[in-house]
Amino acid sequence: MDIGYVLFGEDYKRGDFLVHMKREQEKIGHDCGCELPDNLAMILELMALSDEEELVNELGKRILIPAADKMSREFATARIELRAKLHKKKQKVFIAKDEKVGNVYEGPVNALLNMLRVDFDNLQFETVEFKPEFGQNFLVNCSSCSEHEPVVAKKVK
Repeated sequence: MDIGYVLFGEDYKRGDFLVHMKREQEKIGHDCGCELPDNLAMILELMALSDEEELVNELGKRILIPAADKMSREFATARIELRAKLHKKKQKVFIAKDEKVGNVYEGPVNALLNMLRVDFDNLQFETVEFKPEFGQNFLVNCSSCSEHEPVVAKKVK
């Protein structure tokens, strides 16, 4: 249930996200206890306690909707069967499953996703395009590299 892991996996971006979430949690004096600041429950509490509307809107639209959507897709029958097959093959485990209920997290995650879509899906954010500080080819603008020819990107067929 760590949202940074759901969105970024083991990428360095998760570390950046954790740092930002910790900073936001500290701003409102929210103690996460033994949980990471990107835990779903901690983020939901942050959203409930924060007075910063822009932060709450961005967390809802840009973070929680994509994360809950990704989690929800993991409950598809084909994904669950594949995961069970891999677990059984690699770990020789028996996976107990309630045939009527399935995964106990499926209902709450889908309910959360529906609620988030109702509350935040209509929000629009300005798209910020990344523009390198030194132009498209930093070597061209590098004073110590002025003797080098500019590098041109070629399309690979």
